[in-house]
Amino acid sequence: MPKENLLFQLDNKEFQYHKLNYSLRYFNPRFHTTKLIKNANKHSKNSQKNNKKLKGVSLDELFDELTALKKEILNKKLYRLCLKFNSKIDNMPNDKNSAEDKIILKQLVLNRFMKSLKKKFKKYTAEYGQDLTEMDENAIPNPFKNYEDWITDKDMIKELESNLNVKKLDDVSKASKEINKVISKLYQDKSLKLVMSEFEDGMDVFLNINRGVKKVERKELQTKNDQEVYDDGHNEYNESKYAANDDEDYAEYDNMIANSDEEEDDDDKNYTPTRSTLPELEHGFIDTYDAESEEELDREMKQEKPEKKKKNRRGQRERRLIWEKKYGRTANHVQKKIQEETANKLERQKAYEERVVKRFEREQEYRDKQHAKIQKAKEYASKEFHPSWEAKRIQEEKTKNVKFQGKKVTF
Repeated sequence: MPKENLLFQLDNKEFQYHKLNYSLRYFNPRFHTTKLIKNANKHSKNSQKNNKKLKGVSLDELFDELTALKKEILNKKLYRLCLKFNSKIDNMPNDKNSAEDKIILKQLVLNRFMKSLKKKFKKYTAEYGQDLTEMDENAIPNPFKNYEDWITDKDMIKELESNLNVKKLDDVSKASKEINKVISKLYQDKSLKLVMSEFEDGMDVFLNINRGVKKVERKELQTKNDQEVYDDGHNEYNESKYAANDDEDYAEYDNMIANSDEEEDDDDKNYTPTRSTLPELEHGFIDTYDAESEEELDREMKQEKPEKKKKNRRGQRERRLIWEKKYGRTANHVQKKIQEETANKLERQKAYEERVVKRFEREQEYRDKQHAKIQKAKEYASKEFHPSWEAKRIQEEKTKNVKFQGKKVTF
């Protein structure tokens, strides 16, 4: 059975809903085929098929189908993601991490997933939260501007808790320093990084956001998110446990700072540094003074011509690439290649046709032989033979069909 493309179904159903609701201005198709259907002519086959599908369909039914489909897609994505992290945490050695530590690790992972999901839905509201009714009172409101119409934070937490088999950790300070180190190593794991990036890319397609983000920018965002996760893993513990000891840690340096201020001169005390804004260099600083520049100055003074450097001729491949860019299919080497390919194709076609003709001749010859055998057998059966020959033939036929009645003796 072929795998169902749920995202494509979601795209089609959203298009149908917007068409019934007369709010196609809000619809931004995910796939090229849906875009073609949206931009199709009224009398085209695609539009006629869609009109047939939409007959007898209500907006409430479509909205319920969309809600169920969205929940199914999101639950499948969360299940795959939690499965990877679950297996990774469960396969950790028991001598280093106890069962309670693993539960706390899963709770921290749950908090991390919720944080990334909130970011995605925040981006969704930023892109699709705007409404044309702000500019035009008669305009139709955006039916999908609130993601909370089909899912809430409680639903997401419930789904994550069922997949990870833990409850959400409200107080992050319960995590010890060792657990924070383990969770930071876990986030740096290559396989989990790949799974997390695939999940985020899938969420972008699912929510139809970050369409214009380039791959380089995505990598930068990914590294930035990883750094934030690493910092959160350390800072959450440090802020909770060591915030009270900040004054004690820096108390011993107070006298040193005071003495250093007393030793400063009066001129230094009255000095107030001013920050000047300098123009930025576009290409950086280039030092033009070098040995070659001196030689050039000497030549100019003596009015000598500079030595001509021999230019190496480009290679054949490089020249061919230049010709392809310049002339395209009309380049000589491209035309020769096309001619050779067409000649080879004609030769193969000719050889194939000859083989087909020979095969047909052999089949016809075999059919003729079989037909001759059948005719010969018919003629033989219709002939009248001498009674003695006929009796002999009947006797031979009877002896052929006689069963063995003796005993088999083995020596």
